[in-house]
Amino acid sequence: MQKVIATQDESSHWYVVPLNIYDEFRQLHEKACDDDYEAQQEFEEKYGKYRTGGRLNNIQLWAEV
Repeated sequence: MQKVIATQDESSHWYVVPLNIYDEFRQLHEKACDDDYEAQQEFEEKYGKYRTGGRLNNIQLWAEV
């Protein structure tokens, strides 16, 4: 199990991203938002799998308590 962070982009898409890659995620996301087509493609390839595809409350999140 690993720590994750739930974050939302400017288009209201939710992502659940492993905490250890969150800084890289944010940096590339910022570049992609600057209309950098290559950065947009790279972002989608690397981080598209972390997009929830719906509201965060529809996603099963696990917690160790």
